[in-house]
Amino acid sequence: MIYMDIYVPAISDKVEVRADENKTIAEFKEELCSLLKKMLGEPESGQKGYELYSDTKGELLPDEYTLSECGLSGGSSLIFV
Repeated sequence: MIYMDIYVPAISDKVEVRADENKTIAEFKEELCSLLKKMLGEPESGQKGYELYSDTKGELLPDEYTLSECGLSGGSSLIFV
């Protein structure tokens, strides 16, 4: 498990999340979207179209790679757009 800071421009806030480094980016985005919708009290439908951006790497993270394959570790910072 790793802890990461995710900045979400849509709500102008940063959230700290715990994730399994063996999950794919696609799986992690789905979980993150569910978490954010629960936090905001919104319905869970429509969880597509979001991307994870690595500020450190300066690129979008590919859905088919795992968090560890993308070089993410504890303390990593991402942007959820």
